[in-house]
Amino acid sequence: MSLISPSAPTSQAEKLVVHYTALLAQSTQENDTDALNRTLATLMLEESVIAASVFSPAGEQLAHSGKVDTFVGMVRTEPALQSVFTPIIAEDTQQVVGYLSILYRPNTDR
Repeated sequence: MSLISPSAPTSQAEKLVVHYTALLAQSTQENDTDALNRTLATLMLEESVIAASVFSPAGEQLAHSGKVDTFVGMVRTEPALQSVFTPIIAEDTQQVVGYLSILYRPNTDR
């Protein structure tokens, strides 16, 4: 698992994380599950992304999209998978309002 710094994204996955954390900030802050699910559904259109979830600061899963029931089970069957787990930060307060987790295939990383 890697933690992405928004200051210097280098891979396509890192760029996706930076972009989507910004898109998810308001919906996460407002706990708007419908908006979170719509945004995650859009993220799932990326061919390398297998699953994505948004969590509250306390660790409660607010939204999930993807084909994976369990992260561990998927990694056992496909060990090359990688994951990213990064904070979602509110632009106005600079406070962590949640976390974005993405499971992806690095070989399709453009």
